[in-house]
Amino acid sequence: MRKLKIEQGVNKTEWNNGVISLNGCCFHSHEWSISSSERNNAKPLYLRWVDESGILQCAGFGLISGRSLAGFISNRTLSLGSFPACLNTSFLKNAIKEIIEYCAKSSITMLKINSFGTPFGTEVLQELGFSASKRWEFLIDLDMSEEELWQKINKKKGRKVRRAQKANLQVKIVDQLDQVMKFRKIALETQERKLDKDVFLTVGDEDQYEHLKNNIIDAGIGRLYLAYDGTQPVAGIFLVCYNKQAFYMLSAANEIGLQTAATDLIIWESIKDCIKEGYKIYSLGGLSESELRGHPLEGSGLYQFKKGFSADVYPCYKGILILRPTSYKIYNFLKKVKSGFQ
Repeated sequence: MRKLKIEQGVNKTEWNNGVISLNGCCFHSHEWSISSSERNNAKPLYLRWVDESGILQCAGFGLISGRSLAGFISNRTLSLGSFPACLNTSFLKNAIKEIIEYCAKSSITMLKINSFGTPFGTEVLQELGFSASKRWEFLIDLDMSEEELWQKINKKKGRKVRRAQKANLQVKIVDQLDQVMKFRKIALETQERKLDKDVFLTVGDEDQYEHLKNNIIDAGIGRLYLAYDGTQPVAGIFLVCYNKQAFYMLSAANEIGLQTAATDLIIWESIKDCIKEGYKIYSLGGLSESELRGHPLEGSGLYQFKKGFSADVYPCYKGILILRPTSYKIYNFLKKVKSGFQ
């Protein structure tokens, strides 16, 4: 018999130790809960399932957000970026049922569950009535040597890495605010280039990158790599590293970085670092079906980019469950009316 414990605050060390014992990832960590709650102006809600002996069986956190209109119609949402961490995924269905019961009792209008870093067992969303959409996660198993992995990567990808090496680019891990802002500048250049191709990329303001520095890098779970052409940074990637699992989050390259395949080199160098440090998994992130715009998965440039590093592809789901449909409809109607008068 397992019991769900719900808390608005937890001890950081105790929480993280529990997450690690369940093989959880960065998206379950206390550091990520604080960072994401501040970024989204929401309150973290910590969920723990313990057995009759008090031993932790499952853990995850969500963000509570929402507002009221007309003083009484609320639209509260509970969002989980990842499925709860648990050693036995067969428990996930019961865990999510209990989350749904909590939401119903707490007058929460909408429950959102994503699968960042947790692709396994996500089919339960469809079974439980969620409006589910498909995602794919790209994971590289690091249980091999650098030489073995090099033999597995796509030959075209290998040539790009070699090209960047011949361009004498230098890859460094950086952690100063001015270096983070240089990464943002490269991201802005990337945004301009992609706008010309009708690809919309939104780069956050300086406050968001300062937040990344203060709350992720300084917290010890973030790692920013920059590739330099001489003294000039030309590309960068940002990783979140936790519990011997690395997650590729952001990347950017200016024209020089693009021409020299700098991003490919940085990813390869970061993978090599993770192998040396005994990491188990390197995630190249995910791809949602909405990003495909109706095209086949294998035809996507992102798919080809990620697969080139020999990543295994895991189909998974994310979903939304409307628990109070009447309130949801009234809220959205009033919101449209209000916006019409502004």
